[in-house]
Amino acid sequence: MSCTSLSLFITQIISLTTLHSYYTAPPNNQDAKFGASGINVGLFCSTPAVALSRNIHRKHAMQMLLTGNFITAKEALSYGLVNKVVAPDDLQPETSKLAATIAGKSNYAVCLGKKMFYEQLQYRDLKEAYKFATEQIVCNINNYDTQRGINEFLNRPKSKPETDT
Repeated sequence: MSCTSLSLFITQIISLTTLHSYYTAPPNNQDAKFGASGINVGLFCSTPAVALSRNIHRKHAMQMLLTGNFITAKEALSYGLVNKVVAPDDLQPETSKLAATIAGKSNYAVCLGKKMFYEQLQYRDLKEAYKFATEQIVCNINNYDTQRGINEFLNRPKSKPETDT
């Protein structure tokens, strides 16, 4: 793979990575490097810049975009580009565990929550963001699955308090 092809491939990976909500990366794996290296061949990574600037601190994004240097998984974690760093052998099990945890939640709440989270970021005025969030939680509370979950929680068996002996 040529330098340009590799650079464009890595740029596409950065774009995909920053567009999603949660990522794990292996910490000591040579392949776990992140970068926007188009600048190294005279191409400013404009499309990855959109995603990077919305997901990590602007100073980190500009450093990645202007230097073309790659960062390690640990640096990606400190930048907020990934949520967790795991050993290479643990990557698949950890990713599956995370996916199973999220899949076990109310599909309605997860979909509404993701949509609400990103939409509320568009409001510059904090009062408007809270107004929007309030409308969304009312929709959520009125959902059948949510009503059922709240009722199950409220009607769960009471556990006995522990006593000192």
